[in-house]
Amino acid sequence: MGGNHSWLTTLVVLSQLVMTTTACAGCVCFATFATCSDIKHVTTLPSNIETLVVRDITVESLPSFAFSHLKQLTELDIQSSYIGVVRKNAFSDIDKLDVLSISFSDISVVENGAFYGLRGMSSLEISDTRLDKIEMDSFSDITDISDITVKSCNISVIGKMAFHNVSTVDVFQFYENRVDVIEADAFSNWRNIRTANVNSNRFERFECISDKSFAVAFSFNFYKNYLTCECHTAWILTSPYLKGHLLSNMCFAPKSQVDLSMSSVTRADLSCPFNPSPLQMGCPSDAAVTSPPVVNDTTTSRHSRMTSSTMSTTPSTSTTNSQTETSTEYESTSTSKTPTIETETPTVADFSHSSFIATTTSGENSGSDAPSSTDQSATSVSPSTSGQSSRGTNPQVHVPTLLAIVMLLCTIIV
Repeated sequence: MGGNHSWLTTLVVLSQLVMTTTACAGCVCFATFATCSDIKHVTTLPSNIETLVVRDITVESLPSFAFSHLKQLTELDIQSSYIGVVRKNAFSDIDKLDVLSISFSDISVVENGAFYGLRGMSSLEISDTRLDKIEMDSFSDITDISDITVKSCNISVIGKMAFHNVSTVDVFQFYENRVDVIEADAFSNWRNIRTANVNSNRFERFECISDKSFAVAFSFNFYKNYLTCECHTAWILTSPYLKGHLLSNMCFAPKSQVDLSMSSVTRADLSCPFNPSPLQMGCPSDAAVTSPPVVNDTTTSRHSRMTSSTMSTTPSTSTTNSQTETSTEYESTSTSKTPTIETETPTVADFSHSSFIATTTSGENSGSDAPSSTDQSATSVSPSTSGQSSRGTNPQVHVPTLLAIVMLLCTIIV
């Protein structure tokens, strides 16, 4: 009898849990946690939500101040979604936000000021995501963040000053990405960055980082990257931040330079003229570095909650001085690390777009040591609007069945 009573108690508790998780209209909620598959329902969430998972959404835009009403929100995770435009101030005015993650998604445009003013956070991570355009000042004025990571992404364009006025960051990591164009001074006016790790990427065109870009010297690790070795990369040969780290960086194009180490490349190898201009060498102008930061009067300023005692002091890759080569944990592999996602292509007005960038550059298949991110297949990460993707379905569809089972078991035991 005691065993039956124990089972009955368990089933009653389970029934209460199920009822609790379905009480949040349009989402699944429990206590301070919520998961939503429709961005419209985010605005109806109770203000006490601390952790929010948004998944399998298909929207034309993520609006300004989309989550600002969630005053207790500390963790925001966007997964497996298609977003046309991440609007300016999309993540602004979330005073207690500590962790922001975007993964396995497809984004057309990250607008100027989209991540403006994030500060006092432990982590900002974007992974396994396609980004067509990161506009100027998209990540400007981010400060007091322990870790910023961009990994395993396909990126068409990182605009000039996209990461401007970034300061007081323990570790900035950019690895296993595939980038068509990094415009000149995309990383500018950095201050008090302890370590920057730029490893195992493939860059079609990597324009210059100005000597004036960094106000304070820091550890800049640049290993195992593949680059197009033409005149627009000549700036790397004399860069105070990169010239000591060229041994493990290789050419994948043009065909005549395939698998040639950047440490052995000369201007002549890069097909530069006798007296190349800054523009020809990938450095259009230093003027962008001194441009004023984006002004945002509508964003509520927040005090920094990050102190030196709480910041992580151990980067995830090894660090060295500017003249020493070391190995990193981002080793090249023969298999892609990006999972295949079989989903239907969403139909969103004015934001239809092509599949991931195909591997077409001459000579790029000649080398067997290319980082895994360069072997990504031309498969679009466009989530299904039906919710039937391989990543799971909405838990709400199982609620009636589960309640029926609970009631049947209660009847049998009684």
